[in-house]
Amino acid sequence: MSLRILQNNSKMKTFQDNYKNECPKSGIRQKYFQHSIFKTLTDIKEFYEGLSGNDESSTILAIKGYINVNWDIFASISNTVDSIITLLERGRVNDSIALMRKFNDAVIMSVYLLIMIEKGEKNFLEIDYASLYDNVLNQWVRGEANLIEKKDNEDKMEAYMTVIRERDYKLYDLLFSKQNKKVFGQGRSSFNDNIHYNKLDSFLWNNDAFLDYDTCISVLNEAENTIKLISAIHFAYVALIRPMALKAEDYSSSVAPFVDDFFQQYIVPKYSTLADYLKQCSFLTFDE
Repeated sequence: MSLRILQNNSKMKTFQDNYKNECPKSGIRQKYFQHSIFKTLTDIKEFYEGLSGNDESSTILAIKGYINVNWDIFASISNTVDSIITLLERGRVNDSIALMRKFNDAVIMSVYLLIMIEKGEKNFLEIDYASLYDNVLNQWVRGEANLIEKKDNEDKMEAYMTVIRERDYKLYDLLFSKQNKKVFGQGRSSFNDNIHYNKLDSFLWNNDAFLDYDTCISVLNEAENTIKLISAIHFAYVALIRPMALKAEDYSSSVAPFVDDFFQQYIVPKYSTLADYLKQCSFLTFDE
C-alpha cells in the first residue's frame, strides 16, 4: 500500500473519530440510535440464546452422530443476530442488511430441517438403519450434500417453501397471508438488493459519519417488520415440531419463562390468530 493511500486512510479515520466526538447522538442521529429495532434484535438474540441451552437433548433419531442440530443452529442464529446489532451500532447499515438476509435464510433452512427430521423420526422403525443413516440429513451433516440440490434454474427457496407449506397448510396460510407475503417478499428483496449493491444508495449506508439517517430509519422500519415475521415463522414451527426446545425445566407442559415472554411480546400482539392456533395445536401451555 502506498504512503499516499495510508495518509488518506489516516485522514479519513481522524475525520470520522472527530465527527463522532463532536457530533452528539441528537436529532435525527439520535432517532437512529434509539430505533426500536435495537431492542427487537436484542430480544430475538436472547430468545435464540435461550433456545440453544434449553434443548440439550442430542438424541435425534433421524441423524446419526454427535451433532445436536437444535443447539448448533439456534446458537448460530443468536450469534448472527448479535452481529447485526454490532454492525448497526457502528453505522454499518448495508453490512447489517446482508446479515439480515443470512438470518432469513437460516430460519427457513432450520424450519425445513426440523420437518425433515420429523419425517425421518416417523420412519425410524420402518426403514433399514443403513438406508436411514444414508439419507440427505446425514449426508448434509457429513458435508457430502446440500439439504436441497439446485437443479437448472430452480429456486432453492421455493423448494424449501414447498416442503414447509405441505407440513401444515393452515399454519402456512396463517404465516403467509397476503399481507405477510408482501412483508416477507419485500424484506427479502431489499436484503438481496443490498448484498448485490443493486441500489447505488446502499453504498452510502455503511459509514456512520455520512449516513443519510432519514433514509436509514425507513430501511430499519421495513427490516424490523420482516425480522419480526421471520421470528414468528420460526417460533411457530419450533413450537409444533420441536416443542422440547421451548419447554420449562420442570416436567410440566409449561413453556420456559423466556419463551412465554417472547410469545406475549412478539406473537400475541401482532399475530393473534397464530397465537390462538399454537395454543390449540401444541401440547405446550402458554400463559393467558
